[in-house]
Amino acid sequence: MTGIGLQPQEPAKRGGYFPHFRAFLRSAVRSSGPWLTTTAALAALGMYAPLALQAGAPWLLLGTIIHAYAFSLILAGAWQNPLVRFIADKLSEGHPEEILPGIRTAGVGVFGLSLAVVGPATCFARFDAPVHDPLLFRLATVLLFAILGELWIGMSCLGSSRTRLLVFLPFLAGSAISLVLSILAIRRGLVSSALLGYVAGQALSVALLSYLGEREFRGRGWWHRGSLARLQRYAPLALAGFFYNAGIWADKIILWITRGTSQGANLLHPYPPYDIPALLAFLSLVPALIWGLSAGEANFLRPYRAFAESLLHEPLVQIQRTGRELREAVRRALSGMAMFQGIFTLACLILAGPLLRAIGFGWVSPRLFRILLLAAFASALLMNTLVLMLYLELCREAARSALWFLAANVTLTLISTRWGEAALGWGYLIAAVLTFAYAWLVLVARLPKLDYYLFTRQIEV
Repeated sequence: MTGIGLQPQEPAKRGGYFPHFRAFLRSAVRSSGPWLTTTAALAALGMYAPLALQAGAPWLLLGTIIHAYAFSLILAGAWQNPLVRFIADKLSEGHPEEILPGIRTAGVGVFGLSLAVVGPATCFARFDAPVHDPLLFRLATVLLFAILGELWIGMSCLGSSRTRLLVFLPFLAGSAISLVLSILAIRRGLVSSALLGYVAGQALSVALLSYLGEREFRGRGWWHRGSLARLQRYAPLALAGFFYNAGIWADKIILWITRGTSQGANLLHPYPPYDIPALLAFLSLVPALIWGLSAGEANFLRPYRAFAESLLHEPLVQIQRTGRELREAVRRALSGMAMFQGIFTLACLILAGPLLRAIGFGWVSPRLFRILLLAAFASALLMNTLVLMLYLELCREAARSALWFLAANVTLTLISTRWGEAALGWGYLIAAVLTFAYAWLVLVARLPKLDYYLFTRQIEV
């Protein structure tokens, strides 16, 4: 869809160890920097808040932020893939001036939808923890949800541009400001002001991302009607993003409802015995993200482009040759990521107990942590398979696979909750493994007929 995957590969061609290390480091910053800075800020806030706020208030603050991240990701998931494809198509068509108005249209849509969803919900919130200004807390909650939606839109757009390395800086600045302002309010015991301070930092991230977007994509206007038409055209892309994000969070949300306890407000029911190891398990996927950008996607894009070009301009013999090279590149992209991530996951499985104690989470169950490590590994394999499907114009297949993931995770997690603590995490693990197997079999079955699918579905190069 875009050429960003070729960027990290270039330094490695110069020879020597330093260019390879620099390419690896840049890929780490690009793929994991925003995620890690946000997580670090939340972790620091979680350690400091209980020291200064009254009972119930720390979890009210942290629970609100975590719930906002979860549901804003699900909501924005329906917009991210179509918007990236819209950018790619406009670059391909030679109309880059239409990109920025299209991004603004999506941003307005996500912001309005966020207000419509969260605004009424906050009206039903009842606070169990001491809140000095309930109205301010409700307002900050709505703004946080809406601003995070804008954050995901901006990250998707610039994540597919050549300024991707700079995306880390707005997240770093915003997380730092969120942490500082929240701590200043927490020291005065003002939980509503602490949440508003966190919102201010995230708003700064959105403003900086908007500035980078203005530099990257030139254009005028705040509305682009054609972008909405593209959203309808790429409905499978939207469904794939929405179903996958919802599937990732489905088991957590179910456990919030079935096992969580009210933490500061009637609408917040976090379940720390599961939430914490789930977060730590996802942090273990940093190697998979680095591989996907530094090697997997880069090595896949060249044969992909060669095949697409030959499909449009070359004879049958050339199409068959480049098709074989592309099929081999698909297998290498996934097997390489599985091996690279597998080594790190295996180390975490072996050292689960000492690792949890070393980072201050000795109370977390090592058995549950190991289950969630395996589930995160399987979900990473699924994610990369879906990305390959989207590249190969198998959008309907990707959406169908993501839907199966959501349905399986919901069903199996509901079943596992009836079997007690020992069964927690197994529903998510089995759902991720089964869906990955299904998606991979579908992809392998389509590979011999890629010329047909790419040509009939009108690939743009």
